[in-house]
Amino acid sequence: MNRRALLASLGGGTSVAFAGCLDSGSEGIGDRAPDDGGENASGGTETDGTDGGTEVDEDGDDRTDASGNDSPTEANGTDRTDGADENDGTHGDGDGASVPEPDGNCGPDAEPLSSALLDRVDQNEGVCHEDLTPSFVVANEREGAVTAAVEITSGEEPIFEGSYSLGASERAIEQDVGAAADLESVTVTVEGDEELSGGWVGTACYRHAAVLTDDGLATGYVSPLAGLGDTQHDCYAGDPVSIRVSNEGSPRTATITVVDHCRESVVEESLPLEDEGVARLEDALTNGGRYDVAVEVEEGGVAVEEFRDACWGLSVSIDGEGEPEIGPVEMD
Repeated sequence: MNRRALLASLGGGTSVAFAGCLDSGSEGIGDRAPDDGGENASGGTETDGTDGGTEVDEDGDDRTDASGNDSPTEANGTDRTDGADENDGTHGDGDGASVPEPDGNCGPDAEPLSSALLDRVDQNEGVCHEDLTPSFVVANEREGAVTAAVEITSGEEPIFEGSYSLGASERAIEQDVGAAADLESVTVTVEGDEELSGGWVGTACYRHAAVLTDDGLATGYVSPLAGLGDTQHDCYAGDPVSIRVSNEGSPRTATITVVDHCRESVVEESLPLEDEGVARLEDALTNGGRYDVAVEVEEGGVAVEEFRDACWGLSVSIDGEGEPEIGPVEMD
């Protein structure tokens, strides 16, 4: 397989990174916490924007594919262009499969969070019970890095506090900040002296958001990309998801190549797989992103699959002959 080796800078100073975590409980291959590049005071926080993945060098060195054939590494300096045409590269299984180069085409994961906020959500009580605990996101859409202290209150009573260091275009996610009926108002203090306040109207189980913009603080609800809006089965654009790899045959190595079209980057990771073993690349993709994923199995086959504007990640199964098959992960 002709593996593309372009690795351009990511928008907002963020680098693509992902980590593999063996199912047996061994430590991951370069751990990365989802959805925030900062230090968070409270537990249960997911962050993004942290470097640590395996990057493909742009040095032009030849590579050898699973069949033993030399395959040159390529690089190009394609400019990022939102809304570009879909890449027409070949997709499919077998030795003829190829990975298209990044095309600069972005999905909903690249949209500013502040532009998608809802002022109010009317939900059926059968879906959203007032004692359910929605997730909360604090995001920085300012040009520079910020330190932000967050306090969420119910009436006059604080029910959640957290502190975050966020780079430009970074966000932090908390999965549980309180019951839906109790989430009324939020105060964000920037750099210890700029105090901004907002809140949420009504009761909803959609993700609650507080977004720092050049104009101040935007608050509202985030509509899920897919799911019921019940806090348990929701997919939100920009959240990191994994690639799960299972091996039914003898021990072998699988090489995973992820082409991120929006950020115009290619990242590669090799996973050692035991007999009947399972491994996982954590944070390899984001919900709502636009990717092509290739799996090349040592002394086996190759498969390529799209992940476009989709949710919940991908699953790879390798049979006893070393042939991989890639499919979507169903709702969590």
